[in-house]
Amino acid sequence: LRRLNESLCQERVDLLLAALGSCLAAAFPPNALLARGGEDEVADSIETVATAMRRHVDRELARARIQSDRPTSGADPEPILSKLIGVLRRMPQGAGIDWQLDAPSGLRARIDADDLTEALGALLENAMRHTNDIVEVRACRDGARIVITIRDDGRGVPEADLKRLTQRGLSLDPSGQGQGIGLAVVSDIVDAAQGELRLANARPGFLAELRFDALP
Repeated sequence: LRRLNESLCQERVDLLLAALGSCLAAAFPPNALLARGGEDEVADSIETVATAMRRHVDRELARARIQSDRPTSGADPEPILSKLIGVLRRMPQGAGIDWQLDAPSGLRARIDADDLTEALGALLENAMRHTNDIVEVRACRDGARIVITIRDDGRGVPEADLKRLTQRGLSLDPSGQGQGIGLAVVSDIVDAAQGELRLANARPGFLAELRFDALP
């Protein structure tokens, strides 16, 4: 098992290095480097590469962490959601949003609390970027499952792109800020917890739904 883990880790390192190499090659082609004379252009290119590299590293670290077979005592969504929304409310982009949270305390989902925090943080940040005014967040127990929904009132996603949202490297953010990594990490986390992730247009807006086994 140790050799298998080492092999898997090496494979991830190789994939990460290949991805970083692609980013560097795209941003700094030899001909372009020779032709560049403006410091601003070089600085912008360095910042772009640094951002892409950081996102790739974050994703690989997340994948390595969630794939470890560590035991979980379960997580209560309510304090996690409250804390994350509190942080987003203090951000310039989130200050003017009407955050509506309906989540009773005491629910316990079968997922590590750190993993749930990472998944919900990515989904809430996505909702913040794309909403017009309102983000509705709900958590409840539905039989043997804990259900968490995050809905914004933005434009939604073209139907043809819905099934591709969790693909690595796909970004539908027209501003160019997204790197196509957040939703892919969410999918990895949910799969590792044997949960379910549903992404759909809410008309208006966009809906993300997470389902996990409930713990007593």
